[in-house]
Amino acid sequence: MSTDKDNEFFNENDDNESNPFGIDPEAISGMINEMMSGGGMGFASGLGGMVNPLGDGPMGIAKRVAADIAAKEIDKDHEDDDSASPDAPGQQDPMAEIMGIISMLSSPPQNTKSLEVDKVFRDRCEQIYPAAQSYVADQARTDEISSIPLVVTDRVSWTKDYISSMQGPLEQASKSLSPSFGQEDQGPEDPNQQTGLDIQSMISKTVAPMMFGVQAGTMLGYLSHRAYGDDDVLLPTKLPSRVGLIASAVQKFCDDWSVPADEAILYFLILQTLRAHIRSQSWLTKKLDDLCTQYVAAYELNPYKLEELMGDMNIENPESLTAINVTPEQMFETLRTPTHDVLDEEIGRISSLHDAYVEWVMHKDIEKLLPNYRIIQEARKRIIVTTSDADRFVEQLFGVATSRNTREEAATFIEGVIERDAESKLHQLWANEEMIPTQAEFSAPGLWLARLEMME
Repeated sequence: MSTDKDNEFFNENDDNESNPFGIDPEAISGMINEMMSGGGMGFASGLGGMVNPLGDGPMGIAKRVAADIAAKEIDKDHEDDDSASPDAPGQQDPMAEIMGIISMLSSPPQNTKSLEVDKVFRDRCEQIYPAAQSYVADQARTDEISSIPLVVTDRVSWTKDYISSMQGPLEQASKSLSPSFGQEDQGPEDPNQQTGLDIQSMISKTVAPMMFGVQAGTMLGYLSHRAYGDDDVLLPTKLPSRVGLIASAVQKFCDDWSVPADEAILYFLILQTLRAHIRSQSWLTKKLDDLCTQYVAAYELNPYKLEELMGDMNIENPESLTAINVTPEQMFETLRTPTHDVLDEEIGRISSLHDAYVEWVMHKDIEKLLPNYRIIQEARKRIIVTTSDADRFVEQLFGVATSRNTREEAATFIEGVIERDAESKLHQLWANEEMIPTQAEFSAPGLWLARLEMME
């Protein structure tokens, strides 16, 4: 959940622009006033006017928040402050969070112009890029690298490109997660059903999705601050064939870990080039788009589960809202359905194999190129280990977050193939979908190799 600093993103205003989300500030004010006075019908009316039903829903909110956060310089002291962590227990003021959401939605979009990329740094990346291409082409046994262009970009441009490239899954997520207050089919009326307004259900179906949209947008924005390029996370992006590198992330890495710029540039160019090569396989892009779209489509915004999660709210006692303490993990568990359990296995197998293969190819002979390779590798491991589950919100949203057990199983699979003197077979993993090991083969690489022999 957000902190006071997070809410700074939402409080800037510009009277020269129109309301982008159809939020009615007067309806909001009336809603809050009625809530404070215990007026149920007035509160319901305000809640109904709070969000334009033709608006963009939680994913539209997410897109806006992401762009705004990408444009900000994140205070390192804030990043290191445990109390500012989104999942720090007992630190959130839910009423302040709701008001922060309202403030953001009722204000116009902020100017999110592209940030400037240092020309000297960009030129140096372009000079070093051929060395990265040569390394990947040799280690991955491919001749497809030379045609992939390099794009050295900034956080804001990267975020806009990234979200646009995920339009399909994001739109499906928006449909799955958008509130449907006043629009759902009530079915045959039960004559024994008590009439009246279910205020708590109304709050759950309207406020909770808004909070979810802000949380998603916040994490998409923060992803631009922790990613080094297009392919740090295996998400269902439809980016053009390119190697995308975020200049400020690499420069910050150099400063934080006292690594020579040329070595850091070469390291991250190799990493992003290898991942871009894998992403360029058309079947993988289509497969991920299909699986992740199914994943977000399976979310169910069940108001009764949300009511249970958000606790005992009483509209006559606004202080009861302060009892709400919902973490991203709890929200996901509330939205999950049995379909997710099925998809988790297949997506997890592909994602973990991707990471294990990249790490193996990446580090085979890199020490010959980089004197400070061990420092860079250790720094990356430390950054990965200290990234919280809340910061991996985007990965969790699309189902590509992998468990420790799955990652270890994928690494064991790679080692098992190498031990059987079949290293060359690993480079065929991404040739087509049939090359991906089945669930049984994932834990028994010998079975996978036997199947490949039969296919030859």
